[in-house]
Amino acid sequence: MPIPSYDDFFQQIQNRAEQYYLQPFDPKKPKKLELRDGKIERQVHGAMHASRATIWTLLMHEVLRKLVPDYANNAIQTIAKHVKMDEASVIRLILLTIFVHDSAREGEGVDKWDKQSGENCNTLLQSYGLDEDSANIFSKVIEFKDNPTEYDTVLKAIGIEARDIPAFRYIRTLVNLGDNLDIVRTREDFNTKFVYNTLSGVPGFDATVHGSKIDAILMSVQRFVHEQYDMRLNNRIVKEKIVLSEKPANYSDAEKLTFEHAPNVFLMTYVAVLGDKEFNKDLSEVNYFKQALCRSKAEEDEPDLKYRADLETAVKKERTESLTLPVQTVQRTPEKGDSASRGLFEKIGDAILAFFRWVAGLFGWQPKNKESNAVSNVTAATPGMTSTTARPEGPSAVLNQALPRSQNGLNEPSVTPQPEGMQPRLK
Repeated sequence: MPIPSYDDFFQQIQNRAEQYYLQPFDPKKPKKLELRDGKIERQVHGAMHASRATIWTLLMHEVLRKLVPDYANNAIQTIAKHVKMDEASVIRLILLTIFVHDSAREGEGVDKWDKQSGENCNTLLQSYGLDEDSANIFSKVIEFKDNPTEYDTVLKAIGIEARDIPAFRYIRTLVNLGDNLDIVRTREDFNTKFVYNTLSGVPGFDATVHGSKIDAILMSVQRFVHEQYDMRLNNRIVKEKIVLSEKPANYSDAEKLTFEHAPNVFLMTYVAVLGDKEFNKDLSEVNYFKQALCRSKAEEDEPDLKYRADLETAVKKERTESLTLPVQTVQRTPEKGDSASRGLFEKIGDAILAFFRWVAGLFGWQPKNKESNAVSNVTAATPGMTSTTARPEGPSAVLNQALPRSQNGLNEPSVTPQPEGMQPRLK
């Protein structure tokens, strides 16, 4: 099987999502046949995380091409020459590598399965025709993504010349950055030092010169994950004891399912990122996938003008079809106690009762909380009435308290202004 081309890259990625990330963690369990059954098998390290980490890897490559062009471009050229491929194919191999970086996980939390995930990657890349050594150049960065010294040892064993090793380290750098950027979804405090420590090994990178760009990317990633309803905890981005940005927890199983169980989770996420102006300015010139995204002849004639708008339309359709939530519309008929069915004397009685309550209020008497709570409970339990206290049931209920009920009964996001920019120092 050849290395995925422009045309089949998205499908190859989706195949890996269905092979690994839509399956249960426990390898002893039988493989799921009905993948889109409404259950997210891997809540934290699933297809959504793998897709974003892959896109962040591509994003960081494009950013580094601008910040340190000599190193980034030379690194890809050196790798391409060694594995006897074009540069675009090398990029796609790096993206395939990061996509399967959590493929062998048997649980959440600390990753104890980096080696096994690396083996999955090696098997995949050899199926595309790479020899074992060439496959190891990519797959070993998963096993040693947090251990650059061991990765250098692998490169030397393969026969990479000492002068070229810094170029091959670029693969590990990109994979490490892609995975680390998406950690904002699971940490209360995201310390920027983990990103800057990785970047410190990039020749030509200067934190004092390039730091503002990296900080802006971190804050954009935080905002994007928050808007995707995949932020499980209140999150702060902290740089040298200064809070750059903070977002409250914002998580929804229903919203997450629209991506996890989309016909193509990577495509849907990629288009969402392209539609974000902060990321678009760094990814708008990327041409690794344009041919795959531009199907018709008309699109091929003017791809820059048409492909993104058409993709957004397609993804909106995918989003609608990928998850069908049951909506029950209840038409209420007037009952006793409703305004429409009350008699004249009942209405007069209500008016008298309201008057006495007003008089009692003048003397400082207040009704007990029990009564007001009862009113809230009745409102929440009565079909056709809106309640600000009613919340969705299930595991997302606690973290999803910012979601009001819409008129059709589905949860929709609320827009709440969030603090931006530099915040006071941490105590």
